[in-house]
Amino acid sequence: MSMRSNSVAAGATPPLEGLDSAALLDTIERGLALLAACSLDEVTNPELTERVQRLHRAETIAAAEKLRCVAEADLRQTWKAEGARSMTNLLARRLRLTRGEARAQAETALELEHMPETAAALRAGQIGLGQAQVAARAAKSVRPRRPGGAGPARSGGWGRVGPPAAA
Repeated sequence: MSMRSNSVAAGATPPLEGLDSAALLDTIERGLALLAACSLDEVTNPELTERVQRLHRAETIAAAEKLRCVAEADLRQTWKAEGARSMTNLLARRLRLTRGEARAQAETALELEHMPETAAALRAGQIGLGQAQVAARAAKSVRPRRPGGAGPARSGGWGRVGPPAAA
């Protein structure tokens, strides 16, 4: 019997409303650890394929939430309190990303603020992170530049993803 049918049969739906964000993240991490500990030997091929699909959707939804938080952290310039030079620098250091990966995530996060339909599709798991990144790069390339040519114009504040370009 699959895990899904076990939980449905048992009526086990943990109450998540009212939990703070740390408790919700703990629950997600515990759930993923439990999944990783399950043997795949008795999982049927269709169940395995469904699990892959559902994990991909969960991964995409988690990435969307991370990008939402990255954009907010960048706009608040939380990286300064961490002793970082930029959001890119903070992501590279704290998440152990390459500088290129960190820059791509920081830029995508900020661009998605101007792309509510794309952001919503990512949050719903309807598009993948790669698709959102391509859309964000395309949108950035056509966005009007800030005065002085230093970067795209931003509404609601300019978040830094890297050190300013030399003048």
